[in-house]
Amino acid sequence: MAHDIENGIKLPEPSCETERASKRSQARARRRLLLSELCVDFSENTTLHGLKYVNEKSTLEKIFWLVTIAVSVACCSYLIRNVFAKWWDSPVIVAFNKEMVHVGSVRIVYIETF
Repeated sequence: MAHDIENGIKLPEPSCETERASKRSQARARRRLLLSELCVDFSENTTLHGLKYVNEKSTLEKIFWLVTIAVSVACCSYLIRNVFAKWWDSPVIVAFNKEMVHVGSVRIVYIETF
């Protein structure tokens, strides 16, 4: 169960567990590389404004666009959350009637507040 090295020291053969761990780490590294290449390819060919500049060589430009995109996503998420919370509190269902109705027959309620 041991193999010889040139200087005569016998070392145990690598176990199956060690080989499995090595294969897993190699698979993770391959996945990371593939994901990285996929992200770079997407950002270079996307029509989303600013995303293609993240892969530019200028570090200052990369930081600017990353911050700009992050702030935009944060603002959009905040606004979407507010609209959803408002809808959750009082859901409104909008339906369109296919029948034509004369404007004079529509009741309009005026509420005056002082």
